[in-house]
Amino acid sequence: MPYRLEEGDIDRLLNLPSIERYSHFLEKVADWEELWGARDDEGWLVQATSDGQTYISLWPHPDFCQDAVRRFFPGNVAEEIDFEFLLEQWLPLLKQEGIKISVFPNRQWHSVLIDADKFEADLRNEIKKYQ
Repeated sequence: MPYRLEEGDIDRLLNLPSIERYSHFLEKVADWEELWGARDDEGWLVQATSDGQTYISLWPHPDFCQDAVRRFFPGNVAEEIDFEFLLEQWLPLLKQEGIKISVFPNRQWHSVLIDADKFEADLRNEIKKYQ
């Protein structure tokens, strides 16, 4: 079960600068060990920047992911990503494939776009605070 959002939290958090949303993401995911991505029947949503860099978007709470799916990705759904699977299998695959991570994009699709190895290091450092 995800952490509780209070009334107004979605708008307030989505209006934070990208780096502050990144910090919020790391804190919540490390503490709750839950995160969400968008997918359809064929798999996880992978996008590309205008210069061809592929990336996957992640959110710290299903409500943020559902908001993005509703606005930008009809036919996709918000789905929880298994935390251990992320750490042990998915991040190594993203590194190998050169796929970056868009962390907690807002409604203008601004986010921190980060390499999987840097993301993993930041997340593991944050996890240490909750052990």
